[in-house]
Amino acid sequence: MQCKIKSIYYIYFIRATKPYETIYITAFMNETEDNERIVTYMAMDEYSSFVHPPIVAPSPNTNDELIGTLVKFYNSIIENYNPTIHAKVITFITHLPEPINDIFKAMIMPKDNLVSNPKKVKDKFQPIFKMME
Repeated sequence: MQCKIKSIYYIYFIRATKPYETIYITAFMNETEDNERIVTYMAMDEYSSFVHPPIVAPSPNTNDELIGTLVKFYNSIIENYNPTIHAKVITFITHLPEPINDIFKAMIMPKDNLVSNPKKVKDKFQPIFKMME
């Protein structure tokens, strides 16, 4: 129990000290000129403020399409992850609907954490969204 409290304290009050220690994740939907919906998934490393290349995909029609896109997104985040020089445990802080969080939680490594905190994610991505206006 003490470890869990320490982890929650860390997530809310202490800044990351290594790359891949805390990754913020968000997604948003847009419409194309052809009235098709696309979803953009974005991830940002807290330590470096590095924004991983976003994944843009058509709005999924099936669970298999959604899972395929999430796997591609997760793999793009951890592509350069090296546990010998990066954080040993990654905490993903998300602003995703609960069903998507559940799927994402099933993909991450068992030692890693997933926390839903829409306000914190929104605050972190706000400067990027302002630049996109």
